[in-house]
Amino acid sequence: MSTYYAAKTKAPSRRQLDDERLLVEAKRVHKANYGVYGRRKVWAQLNREGIQIRRDRCERLMKQAGLARVLCAARSLAAHTRPRRGAGTGSC
Repeated sequence: MSTYYAAKTKAPSRRQLDDERLLVEAKRVHKANYGVYGRRKVWAQLNREGIQIRRDRCERLMKQAGLARVLCAARSLAAHTRPRRGAGTGSC
């Protein structure tokens, strides 16, 4: 049997099985928080729940699954800046 067919018929490794289990948990946490949680918060929440996972592994799994945080609507910087004194007032 060639190496290709041997690899195709081989049972999934422990890492692959753990990745599948952890990805289900990461998706659950991400969905439970309305998709707002990003990689850092999902990782922290999983660890708080007692699910031991390294940060880089959580990031890799979320990236593979296409999970990312939801960004808030962009705010205009002009609305939050104060005009400089005397600028645009017409006075000296």
